[in-house]
Amino acid sequence: MKYQFLFVVIGTLMFSQLAFANHGDPFDIVQDGYRYHCVAESSENPVDRLDCVEKAYAGPFSRDEAQSLCSGAFSVAPAECALSAYSGIFSRSESITLCTHAVSVGPADCAKLAYSGPFSRDEALRLCARDGTTANAQCAIRAYAGPYSREEAISICKTNAHLINMMLTKLHNESIFGFDHVLQKSRKKAEFMKAIGNGSF
Repeated sequence: MKYQFLFVVIGTLMFSQLAFANHGDPFDIVQDGYRYHCVAESSENPVDRLDCVEKAYAGPFSRDEAQSLCSGAFSVAPAECALSAYSGIFSRSESITLCTHAVSVGPADCAKLAYSGPFSRDEALRLCARDGTTANAQCAIRAYAGPYSREEAISICKTNAHLINMMLTKLHNESIFGFDHVLQKSRKKAEFMKAIGNGSF
C-alpha cells in the first residue's frame, strides 16, 4: 500500500511536469529542502520567439540585437526583461546579456536592486543574468552586509536556492528594521572598503 501511494505521487508529479513542459512554462519542484527551477530548453512554437523579437525591435533594440536576445525564447519575457533593464541604468548590450533566456522580468528587477546596493553593474549582471530574481539580490546584499566579500556573496546567492531561502528567513527574523536597514549597512561597508583601497571586498 505504501509503495502504491508512492507510485501514484510520482506519476502525478511526472504528469504535471510533462503538462508544464508541453506548454513551455517553467515550474518549481521542492525536494529534500531544495527548490529546483525547471525551464524548457526550447520553444515548440516559433511564433512565441517572433513575438519576442518584434517586441524588442519595436523598442530600442536593433534587428540583430532583438534576434540575439530572443534566441531560444518561448515567450516575450526576454524582451520585457530587457526593456525593463534598459529603461533603468543598463545599456542595450548589458540588457541583452542580462535577459537572454529569461522567463520573466526577474533578472532586470534583480540587477536593479543589486546595483542600488553595494554591487557594480558587472557584478549585478553576473548575479542576476538569465534567471535571477529579487530574492537573489536580497540574499547577496544581506551576505555582503555580513562577513562575506562581494564575490563570495555573488557565489553564494547566484544559484543556491536553499541558501537564499535560509538567508531571507534569517533576514526577516533578525532585524526589526527589515531589508532597508541591511541595504544601508551593505552600502556603508562598500564605501568603507573603497575608502581604505579594498574595493573588491
